[in-house]
Amino acid sequence: MIIEREIGLFVSNLRAFGANTPVVGLAHFCQEFILMATALKARYLAVLADDSEDDGLLLELAFQKLEHFRLVRCAMDGRQTIGYLRGEGEFADRRKHPFPDLLLLDLRMPRGDGFDVLRWLRAQSFPHLQVAVLSGSAYEVDRRRALRMGAHYYLTKPLRFEEQVEMLKQLEATVLQQPRFSTSLPAPRQISCGF
Repeated sequence: MIIEREIGLFVSNLRAFGANTPVVGLAHFCQEFILMATALKARYLAVLADDSEDDGLLLELAFQKLEHFRLVRCAMDGRQTIGYLRGEGEFADRRKHPFPDLLLLDLRMPRGDGFDVLRWLRAQSFPHLQVAVLSGSAYEVDRRRALRMGAHYYLTKPLRFEEQVEMLKQLEATVLQQPRFSTSLPAPRQISCGF
């Protein structure tokens, strides 16, 4: 139904362009429409906050294997993550930088670590944002602290790509079981990937 409405809008806008529309303008419009349709297909938009470029690249590749999640941005530190969530500065355009449904948050980052971001989130009103801590730390103290500070999920980063894909698929399945716009969020939990 939504896709049909968007196609109707696309056709109406296409007619409004008329015969004198430059090809570049039409190509840009088509590209915007494809991006919008892709976002509609993906039920959940995710932002990854991780300072490791290697981890970020592997997770970007792993996200391509998911059906309902789409990674829209990678933030390299705590300040950039908060700036993105606030929609400040370079992130002010929400068409280019949409507010996520899911934040994948590393604990150890420069310029504000994951705990700083969790502390900041406690003072905000983002009732539909789910937070999954995705950390290299398997320390029980970190897990308990992150969940106590408001993280909904705690995942330990696997080293192998196939294990990362499986971990994200399990997270996707768990998140999809939650009502998308519910004001009652799931109880904090650790997802075991069996590794």
